[in-house]
Amino acid sequence: MFSTFTNSHLRISSWNIHGHIHRLAANRDNKFNNPDFLELLCNSHIVGLSETHAGPYDDIDIPGYVIFKNCREISRNDRFFGGVAVYVRESLAHMVTPLKITRPDIIWLKLDKGKWGLDFDLYLATVYIPPESSSFSSDLDPFASLLNDITKFTMLGGKCMIMGDFNAYTNTAPDFALCDDDMHIPLPTSYVPDCHLVRRNRDRRPLNRNGKEFLGVCISSGCRIVNGRKLGDSSGQ
Repeated sequence: MFSTFTNSHLRISSWNIHGHIHRLAANRDNKFNNPDFLELLCNSHIVGLSETHAGPYDDIDIPGYVIFKNCREISRNDRFFGGVAVYVRESLAHMVTPLKITRPDIIWLKLDKGKWGLDFDLYLATVYIPPESSSFSSDLDPFASLLNDITKFTMLGGKCMIMGDFNAYTNTAPDFALCDDDMHIPLPTSYVPDCHLVRRNRDRRPLNRNGKEFLGVCISSGCRIVNGRKLGDSSGQ
């Protein structure tokens, strides 16, 4: 996949772990002490986790990986919610640059084209956006902030890959502009009309507000949903 990566394929994964603590009755166990949990994570070279529910001093390290994390401030009931973390194998960490954190629940990493043998810089985001019913509030609209970041990095000549949990139900609504062409309106020669891309989605829950916002980001930025289109989730589960 990348010429400087020993002719191997880079494996990137994303997972909402619903908190780093496993609660069963009166027991509280750190999932990062569970060998089966760690084995699942260590199948990838880069792992993005959402909803870590971790504070700055909680132990959520993975042996052999460098961690970048963004923790929320502690809540009024003295607990941590939300939060994201990205893990990069130690052997690859020198090829990845963490970018400045500007808001809660998002981490951007830059994969430099010169180090990875790419024709473009790849900007990788791990994101958690709370459900509509959440009491958590931020001064920044998460979807508007995400779109601004994508636009900024695209204008720098890069490409963006976004992963995480957006609490967005999109059903089968399109993530591209319908009936988009340059047949009747003069457009710049650099404009590339959207094309129809089939997307499978077995989640039949109706489109929600987060879903509409998320699709708006896709249409405005040119990003496309991978689920239901690529190997690993070609059926849209």
